[in-house]
Amino acid sequence: MKTYKHKALLILAVTIGAGILSVGNGCSKSFSSSPSTDSGGSNGANSIDNSEMPIIPGARTVSIVYSKQVVDQLTSCVGVQTPSAATMNMYSQKQGAISTYGTANTVTAPMMMAVTSIAGEICNDLINQEVASGARMFMGFDMKANVLPNSSQLEDAVTRLSLSCWQRMETSDEKLALVNLVTTSVGATEASATRKAALMLCTSMLSSLDALLN
Repeated sequence: MKTYKHKALLILAVTIGAGILSVGNGCSKSFSSSPSTDSGGSNGANSIDNSEMPIIPGARTVSIVYSKQVVDQLTSCVGVQTPSAATMNMYSQKQGAISTYGTANTVTAPMMMAVTSIAGEICNDLINQEVASGARMFMGFDMKANVLPNSSQLEDAVTRLSLSCWQRMETSDEKLALVNLVTTSVGATEASATRKAALMLCTSMLSSLDALLN
């Protein structure tokens, strides 16, 4: 499961790196709408077959947040006090693609894309909140700057988000992948570079399976 989660994180990171172009509305303009497919059952075309998951004696069954929990879990872990109307509208649009019961074998590609869209809006809420009230996750980031944060600032944000939303320290490979994603996707002096970097980093981490585990 650990290898699967790490692969999922890297796949999502590449997708987000290619897709995030809008800063003002999280990821809402960066991803096309995913189908409103109920992922709660185990017969969906994109669901993971139970037969592919070996039973390990003594191991705890992994579950993920279900559709009614996703906004609460992601806003809570980053400290967003009140989700914006944009976040709740995105959730309304995407909740049909999110697992109804939260079992591990109901994770689907449409579900992960739906979570990514919701996470993007929540991360936009986080950035706005930190601009207004002071930084907790993005220490040292000037969200108005047209310059990419340095590697130390990016790594510090990865660690803060990891401890808060993954409930663990990130691995060296995860940190490297996330920092590389940002530095290769956002121009060093492009418009709104700092905000784009923060949005990309946050959305990538909140869209990973680690952030969705119960």
